Amino acid sequence: MQGRGAIIGFPLVVMLWQPAFAGSGGPADAAALCARDAENGGIAACQEAVRANPGNVAVQRDLAKSFIAIGDFDSAVEV
Repeated sequence: MQGRGAIIGFPLVVMLWQPAFAGSGGPADAAALCARDAENGGIAACQEAVRANPGNVAVQRDLAKSFIAIGDFDSAVEV
């Protein structure tokens, strides 16, 4: 029974965690998505987040850090 409870409990934890990670599309989520995509070698989400969050200093800073982390210094300067 303990093993079965652990198996059933694991998907529940994942289900509860995913919405917290995915978020509601706000500025913090944009930066998180950018960082995740940057780690995977893509910058399209970063560029979209920059366009979607003009004037938000915290997001712009986080996005610039993400660009720098992947070596895309030109995009970091544009932020």
